[in-house]
Amino acid sequence: MVVTVLTCQMRDFIGTSEEESPEAPVMERLNGSLSVMMDCIGEHLGLVERIWNCGVIGIWGAPHFDGGRQASQAGNGLCSRYKETPISSSR
Repeated sequence: MVVTVLTCQMRDFIGTSEEESPEAPVMERLNGSLSVMMDCIGEHLGLVERIWNCGVIGIWGAPHFDGGRQASQAGNGLCSRYKETPISSSR
């Protein structure tokens, strides 16, 4: 069995969060980004194996086949969604 793993995480989330004011919508931004990541993985028949800090791990190939293609499509979907609707930052 071949299993494909995709890891996704927000770039510089901790550094950005530390620089923001206490009123900044840090949790809203985090939850929005994690939702996009999990949606893309699920839409391409992946399983969200883990949510950690500011990212997720998705797996393919167990129990579905052709995991490499599906993981690639999910990664491309994530990139295009972030280009279309970037998560705002106070920076």
